[in-house]
Amino acid sequence: MSVDLRVIKTRENIQNQMIRLLETVPFEKITVNQLIEACRINRSTFYRNYEDKYDLVRKMCREQLDEFQRALRTDFIALPELGEEETRESFLPLLKYFEKNRSILVILCGHDLPTDLSGDMHRIYSEKILEQMVKHFSIPAARRSMASYYARLISGNILTSILWWHEQQFNASEDEMLEIIRTAVSHGVYNSMHDNLGL
Repeated sequence: MSVDLRVIKTRENIQNQMIRLLETVPFEKITVNQLIEACRINRSTFYRNYEDKYDLVRKMCREQLDEFQRALRTDFIALPELGEEETRESFLPLLKYFEKNRSILVILCGHDLPTDLSGDMHRIYSEKILEQMVKHFSIPAARRSMASYYARLISGNILTSILWWHEQQFNASEDEMLEIIRTAVSHGVYNSMHDNLGL
């Protein structure tokens, strides 16, 4: 069942105003009254869409996580090395996601909120990398803890590089960022992973 266009526009308005408020006001000091005044909507309109400001932020983060997951590619973990083409296929969708949502992500990841968006991204990405490792390398149960460590390390390297790019407004092109990610993943981490997991 499709959502009414008016409902979509209302939710976009509420979410956009929350982001604008977060640019200058700590989350704990933001009130529903401030939101409805900024949005120019009735209190009942807000509560038809969200239970409270916590529900609003959780749903905003959930939407970001859903889109984030659609951008994830984990086949790269099975490659013996990352060439230019493999790097683009593996990480360009992720860079595009972060570019598209940069202003929202800088706010949602950079504030003390009731949900940890960057932590959730790291957890989801590392879990998906681990799934791919187990599937491709047939890692026995006794080595899963070590494999999980490497999945978290690789996920952390990639996401830290991208978030740093956006938070610091580093003036690097997509190609330069892809090379930074390729280097962060393939130099040292791959070799260590293969050695310690006996791959």
